[in-house]
Amino acid sequence: MALTGTVQIEKEIQSSPKKFFHRFMDLPSHFHKAVGHDSHRSTLLEGDGKNVGSLLHFNYALDGTTVLGTVFKIEALDEEKYLVIFGGHEGDALKRYKVIKFIYQER
Repeated sequence: MALTGTVQIEKEIQSSPKKFFHRFMDLPSHFHKAVGHDSHRSTLLEGDGKNVGSLLHFNYALDGTTVLGTVFKIEALDEEKYLVIFGGHEGDALKRYKVIKFIYQER
């Protein structure tokens, strides 16, 4: 039997969900500013970053000092619900976890 788990984080924003979601999708390279010190940089590798199939590379600090990188693929996108689902495609996170999903939704 494998271990499974879920981590959920809520963060208050100072703009409308629609405006924040579209800013997030239009400027994926600014994602690291929204999540704080654990993410250092994000880069669009393939696609336009606004459609299913686009690949984005994220650098992040695992323990506050060790910088790792993982490529995520946009697996689902629903602009009406302000929802985007990223799935781990390749990189350091997949050395530790068999499957990794990042679900981002504005409420």
